[in-house]
Amino acid sequence: MITKDRQFFHVAVELRDMPEKASGSSEMIVSTFKLANWKIDLAVPKDQIRRESVGMLTAVVFRPEKPISISGMDWPIIVFAARLNAELKFEQSAEGFPCRSDSEAEGISQVIQANNQKVPFVGLASWPGHFTLAAVSNADFVREELVLYRFHEPKMIENRRCGYALRMYRNFVVKPRELAWEELLHTTNARSAQKALAKKQAELAGAIRIQRLNSRAAISDADLTAIKFKVLSKAYPQTVAYLSDPSSRNADAAFAVYKQETLAATGRLLDTLAKDEFKAVAKLLEKASRRKNPALNPIEFQLVAGWRLHSYDKMTPEQRFHMLRELGFKPSSPDAVRKMCERLKLPSQRRPGAPKKEFSGK
Repeated sequence: MITKDRQFFHVAVELRDMPEKASGSSEMIVSTFKLANWKIDLAVPKDQIRRESVGMLTAVVFRPEKPISISGMDWPIIVFAARLNAELKFEQSAEGFPCRSDSEAEGISQVIQANNQKVPFVGLASWPGHFTLAAVSNADFVREELVLYRFHEPKMIENRRCGYALRMYRNFVVKPRELAWEELLHTTNARSAQKALAKKQAELAGAIRIQRLNSRAAISDADLTAIKFKVLSKAYPQTVAYLSDPSSRNADAAFAVYKQETLAATGRLLDTLAKDEFKAVAKLLEKASRRKNPALNPIEFQLVAGWRLHSYDKMTPEQRFHMLRELGFKPSSPDAVRKMCERLKLPSQRRPGAPKKEFSGK
């Protein structure tokens, strides 16, 4: 049952990790979920609930017959993260995540289920100027939401009454939302507050459009993820091989080889080693000690990490060569840099014969 302002709707419910069919008539266990101004009551037959799921995070997926309106937008699917308590009721863990499509809901559900893993997931982590393999122990996803908040009692700020505030919340999948920032409105008039909200929404939408326009060329290129994996595969061959098949069945094995290869490559032990792992680690350490050159080529790494950040994709081989030299790297020649880029299949944004542009390493 979904209620808001005394309106009632039927709702189709999908429970992840729950049996599909009831074994017979049973006592109904009712759990309550809240999202914005909506209240959702979920009734599940007691004999459908597995007691071994107590304490685990479960994705509860609601598909109402009519989309639910939240912050002026209609959402056909809502996904909640919930834990099953000892009374076999679902306790909501976060605000609930509105979704537009089945694929989006599936992705959010996978994030929720990932938090039940006994070992961390291993994946590619990227940020400006760097990338690496990383073990992810707490998976989550964030969505920012701008809301108009009305104070129960107006606040006096600088001798002016503030009855409203614009608030930006960061909504997570598996934990409560956080207040990112707040802008107090020096008004108690609802119409003026709504105008301030519309103006801020337009400003944020404009900033997003500019960001998309600036990154459109980069987005249209081939994804650099495969190239990053190719560079990392020299130091993490077994881990990258597992990540080429990102199946939950491989999670334990992927973390085990990542832990071993990290020790061989960096000397850091991320977790304890099982008895049967010592022999494999010894071989990896022996192989690393015999290697003449580092497994990760620093010039290759810099080219891939800065391909878009430093605009290497728009440079000639000579310009890349001089930029690398300015940054302290020692490539042997422009031709060597060209061959390296061709071997990695880095997607160039520079058209053949286009005029050279001046680039600064600063």
